[in-house]
Order: sequence, then structure tokens, then C-alpha cells
Amino acid sequence: MRLPVERKPVKIYPDPTRVIARFFFYGEGRAIEIIKKVMNLTEQEVASIIMPLLQEYSKRHRKITNVFTRHCEKLRKLINEMGIDMSSMSQYRKLLIGSYFTHEYSIESSAFFNPCCIEDPDQTELVEGQKRVIISFRAVGEGHISSIAFRRAIIDHNNNITVIPSGEYIDEAEVIRNATYKKELFFNKAMESNIAPDVVEEVKKRLDEQFEYLTLQLLIRNLKEKETDELRKNELNKVLWLADVYHEIIFSLDTDISDRVIFPISEFATPTEELSKRLGYQPDTAAALKEAQALMAAAGHADGLKGLDFLVREGVTNKNWAQAIQAMLQEGLNVQCNLRSVSVSVWFEDCLSGNFDLSIGVIVSTLLDPSDYFNAWYRHGGPQNYSFWQNEEFDALTDQIDREVDPERRRALVHQCEAIMEQDPPMLPVAWEKINDVWHNYVKGHNPYEQFGAFDLVRLDTVWLDK
Repeated sequence: MRLPVERKPVKIYPDPTRVIARFFFYGEGRAIEIIKKVMNLTEQEVASIIMPLLQEYSKRHRKITNVFTRHCEKLRKLINEMGIDMSSMSQYRKLLIGSYFTHEYSIESSAFFNPCCIEDPDQTELVEGQKRVIISFRAVGEGHISSIAFRRAIIDHNNNITVIPSGEYIDEAEVIRNATYKKELFFNKAMESNIAPDVVEEVKKRLDEQFEYLTLQLLIRNLKEKETDELRKNELNKVLWLADVYHEIIFSLDTDISDRVIFPISEFATPTEELSKRLGYQPDTAAALKEAQALMAAAGHADGLKGLDFLVREGVTNKNWAQAIQAMLQEGLNVQCNLRSVSVSVWFEDCLSGNFDLSIGVIVSTLLDPSDYFNAWYRHGGPQNYSFWQNEEFDALTDQIDREVDPERRRALVHQCEAIMEQDPPMLPVAWEKINDVWHNYVKGHNPYEQFGAFDLVRLDTVWLDK
């Protein structure tokens, strides 16, 4: 059955003035200098600087003092290493330090699209024939980081839509670690994630309709102790990994839905302030380039290299990146590469056979968990280990990650693997790239917000074309 659709003239535009206050770290060296300068100020000077800042920021942020305090707290370890007693600091001084490590991020500055509409649970104070709805959008900000933003609207009996203006403030969510899961939703996702169906059923039947993370963790541990098949043990681990991927978030009750944004969350990502200490992640590339030149000299190639075969998978993005990398290698290290652009099928064949000197590709994974992509892309003999990298310590740690069920211990093991790859890299990371999928409006039954990349197409049997 086809439904008539009438396009309304109502348009909802992004608001680039809507900003959130994010933690910003300059690198340890600059951070120490800034903290020293703040500590050298008198209390009167501190007050004269922070008071105007609070007044200005409060126009755009709710509870900005909490934000500055939280950002100062993130520096506690560094401040303690400097021999400064934080407990002796005045509140104003802590706020001032926190303010210097805060930047405003415009969540809707680059793009605003992918609207999705649902009925608002609150249908009070409406006249007959009206319906209140919530519209979610994919908001893309600076650096092309995507988040989810919201608007409220009212539909009247003539199907006219009135969008309610958003508030002046916008807040991020607080992440709740020990979440409660709904059995049906959780295990539907488990089936989509290619976890063995019999294992899914074994776990599912032992849980209540709603269960907590700790309950699932204990159950998985008990089932693994009784299991002798290593493959089934790994499938049991996948169930727990899936739980680690999902988070429960809460917002302050004094915020409207239009004042809320869901910003990306990663449990395993190394904090920016830590990454900025490492060579290759610093804004100033001089130190990294000096290290690279020293390594080239130690390998007997102080004068550079000539005629390297740079295998490029067809596609505009890959070609653009390859040309930029080619130029940087030539300029910085006197490494001359010949670009060889090939079809996708040839690219896979040449990668698997090692028929290349350099190549460029992307890291993709079905399950958002290190155990999935560590085993596929970095482990010795992994199906996507195209550099034929081998590190016995890394492989042993990956085995531990596969078995570990305690989130904190597992996260520590992941960071140990990361440290190994920093010192003995299996490949050279270039950038994190966000892929925005676009679907025709006649594609029905597909929810792209549930996937995280162009290759996460595990299940399409629910999709049909309405044309």
C-alpha cells in the first residue's frame, strides 16, 4: 500500500552558535607553563580574570563553574607531579586553570541532516488533533565529528508542523557504567553481530527480562568455567564485549530535549592529553620528523629511498590521501614513491600476496571491540594483516583480552597492546575518517544509525524498496 506524501515548506536549520565546552589539552610542556603562570598570579589578579570569563561563558553554558572545575580535576596528576598541592588552591584559581583547558565546540557548524521523528512521551497541554513529536538529527561539527541533536515539534490536525525553537544552552550526557539492559533489544543486536546463535540462546535463557552488566559478567564467567571448547568460550566473550560497546546515559532533569546532545563515546580510546605527548600526534611535527630521519639513517637510508611501489586502492579518497602522503614522504624524508592505482579486486590480491612496498587502506570491523579488529588486522596470520606483522607479546596479550571479563583489567590490556604498536607499528595510522551514509527515501526498513561504517552491513534482510 502506498501512502501519499506532501512535502511541507518547513525547514529546520543548524545553529552554529550552539556550543559545548570540551576539555582541551595543549600537550604536557605547554600545560606546565600555563599552570605555572596561573600559580604566579595573586588572588586579586585571579579573581579579576576569572570573573569576566564566568560571566561571558554563562551566556552559553549551564553550570560553567562545574565544567571548569572538572577540567581542572583532569590535570590533578600533572599538578601533583609539579609539586603543587591542589587542596591549598582557592576555588577561583582552580576555575581559572580549568578555563585555560576548555574550548567551545560547535556541534552543528558543518552539517545537519538525517532527521528521524518519533512521538513524544509527553502529550500534555495539547488541543484536540495535535501531536507532539521529537526529531533527532545527525549534527556534524568542526573536524567532522558527528553527534545526535534534537528538536521538538507539534503536528496539528491538518498535518502542519510547528518546530519549537531550541534553548540557548546545550549539554552533554553523563555516562552510566553499570547499565541495565533489556533482554530482547540486547540479544537482537547480539544476533546481528554474528555471535553464534546457540551461545546467544544459552546466555539469554539464564537472564531476566532486564539485567545489569555485573549479572551478565558473572554469568559469562561461570559458563566459561564449565566450557571446554575454546571457540565457544570466545563466542561467550563476544556477548560481554557487546555489552561493553553500549552505554547508558543520563541528562540533567532541568534540561529540555532540545538542550541535549549525544556526543561520541569510546571506552578504549587513549585520552587526547595522553596522545599529544607521543611523537606523531603533536601539532608541531619537527620532533617526529627528526626521529623518522634518525631511523632512516640507522637503517642505512640516510639519503632516502627511490622507486617504492605505492599500491592505491581505487577511489577518490584513497587517491587524494596517497598523493598527500607521497608528497610528505618526498619532502620530509626524500622517499620517492610511484603511485599504482588498481581495482578493488587487484588491491586485495596484491595485499594478500605482499606485492607492494606501501599501500593505503582502512581499518573496519563488524564488532566495535578491540578483540575483533586486533585479531583480524594485527595478529600474526590474521586475515587482514597485510603487512605480515608479527609480535609474540602482542598476540599473547590479545589472547588475554579475549578471555578477560573485568572491564578495567581488559582496558589496561588493550592499552598495553597500543603501547606495543606505538613502538613496533604494524602500519602507520594516517587519520580517523567519518563516513556519512546517504540512502534514498524509498529505502525502507533500514536504520543506518545502528551501524558505524560503510562495511557494517551485517543484516539487510529487513530492507525493502518502496518504489
